[in-house]
Amino acid sequence: RLVKDPRFGLKDPWAALLSGGVAGLMATLVTYPLDLARTRMVAQAHSSSAGVWNELVHVTRQYGVGGLYAGVGPTIAEAMPLVALTFGIYESGKSLHARLTGNERLSPVQSLVLGSAAGAVGRAFVLPLDTVKKRFQTNINQRSQGVFRTLKAIWAQGGFKLLFRGTAPSVLKAGPNAAIHFVVFDFVRDTLRSYHQAEENP
Repeated sequence: RLVKDPRFGLKDPWAALLSGGVAGLMATLVTYPLDLARTRMVAQAHSSSAGVWNELVHVTRQYGVGGLYAGVGPTIAEAMPLVALTFGIYESGKSLHARLTGNERLSPVQSLVLGSAAGAVGRAFVLPLDTVKKRFQTNINQRSQGVFRTLKAIWAQGGFKLLFRGTAPSVLKAGPNAAIHFVVFDFVRDTLRSYHQAEENP
């Protein structure tokens, strides 16, 4: 039934969006402590030799289980605009390409370029929330200040430059990541569509 759906998804797009959002939320909650441990180990070179497990135990003993999720709020908050911007830019680019060329399908190279641009713009837009997340992760006691107060404090300390610190590596990582995602997504979708059409018209 999933393959025979022309959209290759749930018939209600809102249900598909909700399902994807819940899945992403659950994945974030399950894996977030590992992201926290990685960030702290990078920021505190002396703790990197202790290992991930020891870092998780240390955080739990010092701050409780809630400490393992310091910064999860901004992480969830950045996910929605990031996904919306990335997919929105990519689909808008595909629509423009279809109007200009009359061809709805992108070549792998075109998909790579457009996907990379979409991912880079989306990541750059939500970078301030990522900055807040990392500050909460490395200074767990600061999480009680909340996202907006922390954003204000970061702006007061260093303005635009500090708020968007790390833009280059974040964008360089997000661009290729999104590009590969969209290329694989389009390939699988087109393959399923061709299979469905061949099945309907043997």
